[in-house]
Amino acid sequence: MKEVFDRFVDALEKNQVELLESVLDDNVVLNSSALGCVSGKEKVIEAFRWKGLKTDLYKAKIFDNVVRKCGNKVWQTFYSVLLIGKYGMDFMNLFQCCFINAFEYVDDKIVSIKSNMTFEHGNTLMVSDWWNMIDYKTEYGCKRGVVLDGTKDNPWLNCPVSEIPLNDAEAIQDTFNRYCLDLDLGNFDDLANVATESMGPYTGSEGGRDVWISNFKKQWARKVVFNGEEFVREAVWNHINTFKSLDIQGDTAYAVIYRFEPNRIGTRFQHKYNLNSHYYSFIWYMNFKKENGKWLMDGIDFSHANERGPWQVEYDMDQRYF
Repeated sequence: MKEVFDRFVDALEKNQVELLESVLDDNVVLNSSALGCVSGKEKVIEAFRWKGLKTDLYKAKIFDNVVRKCGNKVWQTFYSVLLIGKYGMDFMNLFQCCFINAFEYVDDKIVSIKSNMTFEHGNTLMVSDWWNMIDYKTEYGCKRGVVLDGTKDNPWLNCPVSEIPLNDAEAIQDTFNRYCLDLDLGNFDDLANVATESMGPYTGSEGGRDVWISNFKKQWARKVVFNGEEFVREAVWNHINTFKSLDIQGDTAYAVIYRFEPNRIGTRFQHKYNLNSHYYSFIWYMNFKKENGKWLMDGIDFSHANERGPWQVEYDMDQRYF
């Protein structure tokens, strides 16, 4: 499956969409907040064809990758961060954005692609003539309504017992990825499946898991008013993560996890000299506990960039998975 997915990403990075011919099912369906809704292999390939100016950089970075297999079906969710650049007068014009994605495979062919843009920043003119951009007045940022459904597109619900084995470290990351996806797709009730009953808004706080979940529902429902018109406070959420360290001691574990939000780092940005750097806005300090063979979140603390950061981490430009 990884080979099929890597071929898909290669086709986009190289602007060789003809490579998609071998990985897409004949009746594949694309539902994208940016590219619209089309079905059939030829139409989907054409939808992915780059229609802007010739680029000097097109890099896809994959975060929070989840793959679950049941029989001949595979469900995959992931965040794809795209970094697109074009030189002009020795200046690198950059556009960066993220999509939450849900792919479905049958017999090693992609049969369904769902994709919702969750942040954008930089030179949006590189894509805005032919992409639908985020509507910041609308929940999930898409005028057409919800592209991904927090329940229907949840890989853990679609495939409760995956045939792909996970070691303890992978199982912990899997639990945290489920937490992030639940938040960003508004599936707050599913958070009961990723946390212990004592899990609170932060380590040592009172109220437990129910209060923790209730707080997220309240945050999502917040509104703001601009020029007398009401808007959702945050049209889209991004909980894009990468594990910095993980210490497992028997049935407990402690992790330091970085959150990637380049659109919120006001004084740090990418340019041609630091393309191999990520600026992280937030750090989780997470406790995990194994209960009945399942790893669950058991405590949370965090730091914001304006307290101790932002944190700059260099990476290999050829690196795809984070």
